[in-house]
Amino acid sequence: MRSLVLAACAGFAVALAGCDREPVAPDEALSEIPAPTFAVTDNYWMWLPGWTAEFCGDELEADLQVHVLGSYTETPSGNLHWKFKYDIHGTAVGLTTGYEYVWNDIWVVEHVNVAPGGFPYTFQSVDNWVIVGRGQAPNFKAKVTVHTTVNALDDITVDFVKYDEVCK
Repeated sequence: MRSLVLAACAGFAVALAGCDREPVAPDEALSEIPAPTFAVTDNYWMWLPGWTAEFCGDELEADLQVHVLGSYTETPSGNLHWKFKYDIHGTAVGLTTGYEYVWNDIWVVEHVNVAPGGFPYTFQSVDNWVIVGRGQAPNFKAKVTVHTTVNALDDITVDFVKYDEVCK
């Protein structure tokens, strides 16, 4: 124990010794990186009571809390980037079976490199559901990925949806 206290004191003394020097300016190369012309962030909670959805052959009614993190940025060239992350958690009850579930969902939505006129742009959405059944209730796991790319002529050049689910 004594050696642990001595080690902690020595570490604290070394940290303090670094504070007696003048601050150092950042590299000039770092100052040449253009900053976004604007950036906005969202960070809020919302509640979704009584939300219903069908999983594993049962209609579930869920009470969910959603934590939303979002950002919007514009580069000096005028391109936009939007990104949202939804952390969704709560409980659910099967309306047919009465089974109880714990709901966990992480959903990320992103619009990348949207040009000032709206085109070209890339959209991507990835949604991961994990709904854990209590007792004899089945577990549900799913991943949905959507990706779309639109060129400057408003033509869709890439468009796919991938859906995987497991219910057991």
